[in-house]
Amino acid sequence: MFNLPYILWEVDMKGQYKRSKETIKKLSETRKRLFQEGKIMIWNKGLDKSDHRVLKNISSEGSRKTQFKSGPRPETKGKLNPYWKGGKIIHQGYVYIRVPDHPYAKRGYVQKHRLVIEKYMGRYLEPREIVHHINHNTLDNRIKNLMLLSKGEHTTLHNIKRWRKKKGDSDD
Repeated sequence: MFNLPYILWEVDMKGQYKRSKETIKKLSETRKRLFQEGKIMIWNKGLDKSDHRVLKNISSEGSRKTQFKSGPRPETKGKLNPYWKGGKIIHQGYVYIRVPDHPYAKRGYVQKHRLVIEKYMGRYLEPREIVHHINHNTLDNRIKNLMLLSKGEHTTLHNIKRWRKKKGDSDD
């Protein structure tokens, strides 16, 4: 998303890698520039100890430092996150769509081919129902490329194709 400078590494006396001073300076300048352009923001800028997101750092020395609560930052969820792609992701070759209210959503996402079949049939698919891509292109989610099968039917279909391939037949 952002054109960050190439990170240069130096090896210290112990043989461990660390960022070079030149790289640290370039990263700092780039972050400052992006902040000034409004492309990145610091979520905790302007907060003090009275804010509910800040915890006092309790130590025996009576430290005056503060630390922030862990968890998602309030300004970086959904559309405000710079990495937001409209609720659509591709993972392991499948398209996932964000549908947090779906009864079978996993972490708020459902596979697009399942949503297409559900819309066509007018009901939710059961987890045991399998949607097969006829042309084996998992990104092609047109209704004419999708087939609803049980687990057994889907396994049989793939076993027959493996058997034909092993025999030398080229029928698909």
